[in-house]
Amino acid sequence: MALKSPDRYISSYDPDASARDAFDSGLEYENKIFPSLTVTNNIDFSGDDRYYGVIDTEGHALLLKEEVLKQIKYCEDNRTLWAVNFVADAWADLAAKIRVYGNNGKMITAGPFFNPVAFESWKNPDVEYDKHIKHRVYPKLLEKLDVPKESKKVDSLQSFLLSFSEFGKDHSNRMPITRTGYVESRYFDRACTGLVLNLDDGSKSDVAAKVENYINDPNFTFFCDVAKQYGFLIDKHNPSRIVANLRSPAMQRYMAKYQYYSTEQYFQQACDKSHSFDMVALEVYALDMYDTYVAASPYITTYKIHPSLKCGTQAVSIGRKYSPPNSFGKEDSLFAKKWSLSTYFFLRINERSLKISPREHKITLRTLYTLKEVEGSGYNQAFDFLINRVIGPVI
Repeated sequence: MALKSPDRYISSYDPDASARDAFDSGLEYENKIFPSLTVTNNIDFSGDDRYYGVIDTEGHALLLKEEVLKQIKYCEDNRTLWAVNFVADAWADLAAKIRVYGNNGKMITAGPFFNPVAFESWKNPDVEYDKHIKHRVYPKLLEKLDVPKESKKVDSLQSFLLSFSEFGKDHSNRMPITRTGYVESRYFDRACTGLVLNLDDGSKSDVAAKVENYINDPNFTFFCDVAKQYGFLIDKHNPSRIVANLRSPAMQRYMAKYQYYSTEQYFQQACDKSHSFDMVALEVYALDMYDTYVAASPYITTYKIHPSLKCGTQAVSIGRKYSPPNSFGKEDSLFAKKWSLSTYFFLRINERSLKISPREHKITLRTLYTLKEVEGSGYNQAFDFLINRVIGPVI
């Protein structure tokens, strides 16, 4: 059992506390406990480092290429975990060095920082986005479609997309719908960057556990110092997580092994621009959401006048139509590139909370549609105009 310092930090966190008390406890942790530590290599994902590893130097959201992943060593229960190749190398050396210090008696032989192992690392952003759509966006959309007045309107993919557009205008400023909007939002897990390793599988929200199990651990400061030597930062709000410091000379030596000689070069070679895949993904999800809705609610119940009943009415059921083949993706599709451009336009300006006047809105749409008509590369020109001239960088 690890020794407890008589000067250890005490948190007033109560798991049964009210929302207000829990908020105050969080402030206590952020404003009193963590800043008072002598840990200089920390990172704050809720503050200045909100977009760390997520946004490139030009302000565009990124998605890591899977081919740059490498299986990591020193995992709990021999789990198969992955991280960016140079991060995996740095972690292997850090974990091995900590074990040397432990064997040499330089550390207390207990606690999470003695013989550390990783419980969690890279997460697949496609899987996380899929969860976001299915567990947040679609249930909220169903609330709109379950209203009888709205439900009666949706009898085809076309009418569903009209309803979906209204839903997007109402909700996308609070709940991202496009994949880039998701990447830029607070919902995005930084583990998807491949730069983060978690040395614990416990609750991230339990302030008392953070303080008692990690910050009060007698090896904590020593571990932080060694981690810094290998190019790692400590997550301010979850001290069981370490994050690769792309600006650290130590980490840059590991990066150079894979021909990443700067942060910019790493972003260019190891990552893709997220917006390149946004509408391809959203078109697939739009079809899936509609067909899922039709499968669950195949009929619309309405009323019509029955001739034999004079002025009486009779309830009738009208079957909803599944999405037709070739709905998206090609110039001759039912919903071709024009729908893609206009939908992406209003979703992204809402997700970014950009203020665009009705006149500017009309001019932008007219410009997009005009560019789209250019033979060959028209759609790409229109999309680039939308990204670079209208939406712009996130920071």
